[in-house]
Amino acid sequence: MDQPSCADIGLANQRYLELLRIASSTSAFSLGDAEAVADRVSFPLSGTESEAPGVITMRTDLDGLDDAFESVTVVFNASPEATSQTVSEAAGSVRRCIRSSRARPMRRSRTRASTTRPARSLCRLGRWRCS
Repeated sequence: MDQPSCADIGLANQRYLELLRIASSTSAFSLGDAEAVADRVSFPLSGTESEAPGVITMRTDLDGLDDAFESVTVVFNASPEATSQTVSEAAGSVRRCIRSSRARPMRRSRTRASTTRPARSLCRLGRWRCS
């Protein structure tokens, strides 16, 4: 196995820092205990026809918690191809993605229920709480 280059190490560092920013953006990633995770986390596409190979879609319900989002959906696309999926729970959410091939996150944008996720990416879809 080749040694990582300085550029590889820099890219890994930048991606890690972006993951930390996403993790600290909502209480969805620090629920506290296994019971809260079991109560709030679901995998809405698991076992359905909408499920795509190599893609995990996880939704966390934040109802009743002091958070800017009412729910957060995270899509992990480990496949080498961009993947289109329909996640009706995420329609209207604000999207923030990290791709394995670039250090800078993709631009934030509103998402539709059916969207394409880049290859080898992690996307956080946050539905803002209406006041």
